[in-house]
Amino acid sequence: MDEKLHLINTLGIGNFQETLGIKIASIDRENNSCVAEFMVTQELTQPMGLLNGGASAGVMETVGSMLTTIFVDHSKEYNLGLSLTINHIRGAKIGTELIAEAQIIHKGRKTHVVEITIKTKDNKIISKGTLTNMILPIDTL
Repeated sequence: MDEKLHLINTLGIGNFQETLGIKIASIDRENNSCVAEFMVTQELTQPMGLLNGGASAGVMETVGSMLTTIFVDHSKEYNLGLSLTINHIRGAKIGTELIAEAQIIHKGRKTHVVEITIKTKDNKIISKGTLTNMILPIDTL
């Protein structure tokens, strides 16, 4: 297994990434992108039994932040989400397996802008969003 892929999935144990059931499936450093997988569970739904928009936001923030984390020198810096915008396109029912694709569209020294699409395995878009991550010196933690 890719060392960075293993690290990213290990970082998610015992926190929100694990709560959401997110597994980073692949990383493409050349294209500044990654793919994650998760399933709609009862805990991630709203009262109508569909994926909650807040859960979608959590997935986008987590996957987009993990993508930036791949490119950060952890001995000197760390990253945090600064802004997230989302458009919800359609619902997803309990048991639906979903994919979150993230790609950095701006890779600056202090910020990354990441586009994230959550979709079904047959490419039906559930939601699309844009996350801006800020990169900070480690001594500001």
